[in-house]
Amino acid sequence: MKTQTTRRMCIGILTLSLHTNYGGILQNYALQQILKSMGHAPCTIRREYRLGKKRRILNLFIAIIHFLFRKINYTKVITQHTDMFISKYITATKKIYTTRELKQTTSQFDALIVGSDQVWRPKYSSCITNYFFDFVDKNSTIKRLVYGASFGVDGWEYNEKQASRCICLSSKIEHISVREDSAVHLYQHYFGRTPIHVLDPTLLLDKEEYISLVNKEGAVCSNGNLMVYILDENSVKSQIVNEVASNLGLTPFLTMPQSKQRAESILQRIYPPVTQWLRGFMDAEFIVTDSYHGIVFSIIFNKPFIAIGNERRGLTRFTSLLKLVGLSERLIFHVDQLNNSLLIDPVNYTLVNAILQRERKKSIDFLSNSLK
Repeated sequence: MKTQTTRRMCIGILTLSLHTNYGGILQNYALQQILKSMGHAPCTIRREYRLGKKRRILNLFIAIIHFLFRKINYTKVITQHTDMFISKYITATKKIYTTRELKQTTSQFDALIVGSDQVWRPKYSSCITNYFFDFVDKNSTIKRLVYGASFGVDGWEYNEKQASRCICLSSKIEHISVREDSAVHLYQHYFGRTPIHVLDPTLLLDKEEYISLVNKEGAVCSNGNLMVYILDENSVKSQIVNEVASNLGLTPFLTMPQSKQRAESILQRIYPPVTQWLRGFMDAEFIVTDSYHGIVFSIIFNKPFIAIGNERRGLTRFTSLLKLVGLSERLIFHVDQLNNSLLIDPVNYTLVNAILQRERKKSIDFLSNSLK
């Protein structure tokens, strides 16, 4: 896809921290790919947050123990595959820990983009005002825009101080788009402007581009045909997975570490490669997920799926996307909501893909026009 614009710009992208979140990593990758196709030079600003005092003391203690007994760095082992993908496929700055460092970074960019993902959810950021460009001088000529920002929920989570500051800062942002329909209404109500509703960046790329990544990295075949991507396990979700497997005669396979428990072997806690996660969508005959990006990639790969509502992580993300593509019935909360229609009837991906094609054009046009 080539969408050459009039002038090549160096563009800084500010999003949530990139660690082991497959969706978070791939939305950043996809946005960079789209900007490159327009002829720009994108670079992700690695905004990180320092740990609290108690956590720093604990980590220092662990580091000393590691040094004394020559133990391995657990975090680096667990994140080795996702770190490799970020290093290889995402252009990024060094890690930045303060607003002052952010200010010093802006001089190298012609434009700045905040987004996508839940960048406007205060609980996910120690400094929410950064995501409203508080680090850019008020007289700066650097172009500022927001692409696909999400509040994560359909309620207002900002305290009075955060709201006052962010509302003031938002008046300086030229172009604003959000990822959910509920975010359109929240922004209208609290900020007094109407943002554009756009797609998550991952939906701007065709599945062939993801397949190309998988083939390039040589990801091996999955060991089953029922992909299970569950972020927050519980007995209800296990029941749903078992029912789907039994009714369809499929073999479940996981696309997460075998365990997240600290007591378990570190080898069981390693996150699989990003491309192995993508390979799961290629190989699956059916998908069960409680993840927003699990839904996104099920749709990208045109697979039948069940989405299990995950209110703790933000349900409005699920309902907005599913309503947009006409698949709201695929969101369930209990095993007794499963029926033959959800399990057997084919998804009308001819209609879904037509909707996505229309929304892709709208989303890419927003980016292209905002950067002219």
